[in-house]
Amino acid sequence: MDKLLLGIDIGTTGTKAVIFDASGNIMGMGQSEYEVSIPNHGHAEQNPEDWWKAVCKATRVALKADLCALRA
Repeated sequence: MDKLLLGIDIGTTGTKAVIFDASGNIMGMGQSEYEVSIPNHGHAEQNPEDWWKAVCKATRVALKADLCALRA
């Protein structure tokens, strides 16, 4: 199997995962959203465990898309 690269973007409201082949072609993509808590004006909070769960979910979705692309 050819080598693949995984890029992960952890943003304010969600995480994206993208799998690329060695030529830079997108082989699979996934994303997962999470909430931002705003307890007081000017304050925003997030649970780091939500980030981790989102990374895992987005990566699983991207890998499934990649496996489907490789089988085609």
